[in-house]
Amino acid sequence: MPLSARATGLVVAAVRGAEQLTRVPGAALRAAAAVPAALGRAADGLSDTARLGPLRFRRRAWASDGRGLIELREAADGADAGAAGRAIAAALRGVRGVNWAQVNTVTGHALVLFDQRKVTLASLVETVNDVEESRGQNDTGWSRAEPPHPGDPAAVTGAVIGLAADLAGLAAAAMTSLVVVPPVPTGARALIGIVEAQPRVRRLVEHAVGPVGADALVGIGSGVLNGLSGGVGPLAVTALSHALLLGEVRARRSAWQAQEARLREASGADPVHPPIKADRPSAYPVGPVEAFADRVAATSLLAAGAVLAVTGSASRTAYLLLIGVPPAARLGREAFAATLAWQLAGAGVLPMDPGAFRRLDRITTVLIDDSLLGLAPGDDVGPVDGSDWPAALPEILEQLAAAGLTVAAARRRTPPDQEEALPADPLSATEVRRLQADGEAVLVLATSDNDILAAADVALAVHRPGRPVGWAADLITDDPAAALTVLRAVPLARRLSRRATAVATAGTVTAGLLTTLAPWPLRGDLTLQPVYLTGLITQADGVRTALSARPAGRWR
Repeated sequence: MPLSARATGLVVAAVRGAEQLTRVPGAALRAAAAVPAALGRAADGLSDTARLGPLRFRRRAWASDGRGLIELREAADGADAGAAGRAIAAALRGVRGVNWAQVNTVTGHALVLFDQRKVTLASLVETVNDVEESRGQNDTGWSRAEPPHPGDPAAVTGAVIGLAADLAGLAAAAMTSLVVVPPVPTGARALIGIVEAQPRVRRLVEHAVGPVGADALVGIGSGVLNGLSGGVGPLAVTALSHALLLGEVRARRSAWQAQEARLREASGADPVHPPIKADRPSAYPVGPVEAFADRVAATSLLAAGAVLAVTGSASRTAYLLLIGVPPAARLGREAFAATLAWQLAGAGVLPMDPGAFRRLDRITTVLIDDSLLGLAPGDDVGPVDGSDWPAALPEILEQLAAAGLTVAAARRRTPPDQEEALPADPLSATEVRRLQADGEAVLVLATSDNDILAAADVALAVHRPGRPVGWAADLITDDPAAALTVLRAVPLARRLSRRATAVATAGTVTAGLLTTLAPWPLRGDLTLQPVYLTGLITQADGVRTALSARPAGRWR
């Protein structure tokens, strides 16, 4: 494709993205008005965030209009999780002012409908504490690796803080041209850049403070350091990313509020026993973004060491380190995931784990429950008479196969370019684990088998009337067209990540040449502008690609 056509496509993508994201400015303004309350909630949890480690010990609970959700501790080793859930539900129902209470042992939350004039959320939390203490559960914490519940306002708070820090940093950057401020060491900015751009390092931070805490801490650090150093470029790039994230988490919470009552009333909506949790038998496959970050980081370290040895310039060395952590590749994937999550949440998809959208670019195998398609074992994969699956299904499955993915439904079809077939009945937790042990990344499209859904790398549950809810899934919907959008997004995510790394590479090489070879007046932050420009380009491409994922036909 000619370069001019690509540029035109990116401009069109930005315009379309702006049309789709018109609610972001309004959401940002409303968020700014709510900053004091958000900061209050953030300060309330600061002590827990400062307590580094894989576990947190502050319970999350929230309520709105008499509907409360209370986070529960896992049952003690050897204890019956179902019995613990029933005990908590019974205790809550016995509280004066509680109209209804139920425990979901898969998500680990108690849902309570109560009269706010007669009972407070704090007293309900105390009731849960008493039951857990009596059962020996009071010493256990919550894993920071678990994604925040879609109804939890903490994710919105983290996005608000990140965006507010960017906007404050931009204001501070404008002031640095008028007021003399102490220079910020370039090495400190490089440290924040490494956490922002290097997925492996960011996961370490998330392991210590959780995903929401990582967003808030990185956002504040970036805003302060770049604001004081006049770094308008990086702040503009991260502000766009935080605006997209804010739209995503608000849409995610709205989806929960819209669907919670319907799912709660479904048959078997509250499972008695949670699925068996087990670590993935092998590391998750490395994708284009991770491979790029590792490669550039290693190259920049070698180049920075060589420049320091030859020139003795610590400043030039620090800028090379900044160039070695380009955020463009990761931010392109983030923009794609946030936009896809936003539009799917509006279409009735409940994202229980927003990280699922960020893992799509590394999926290698798709397993489909035949019963969803109305198929008998041995039938061709595709819609049958009377099925409510859109006619676009065969085309999307062909796109998956053309992208190199393996697609199987109940009985393994032998791919044209492979001689070996999967064993019969691959749709089981055991088979999912076997594939993962072989290095595959598995997406499962099923209904309500929580053991299978919990084992998958990305689990998409299509809820059927009269069937239990697949609460262990990452994504839950009752609309086949929305489910097909997720499938169609897999090869799109792969291509987007490859394009983002190519664009990021161009920006990194250009900035590296400018830093090394340009005369002194062009050195400094000016040499970093190609890195920041590519960050804006990849985010525009991510938005455009996500908007193109919707298949033909209407969502419900």
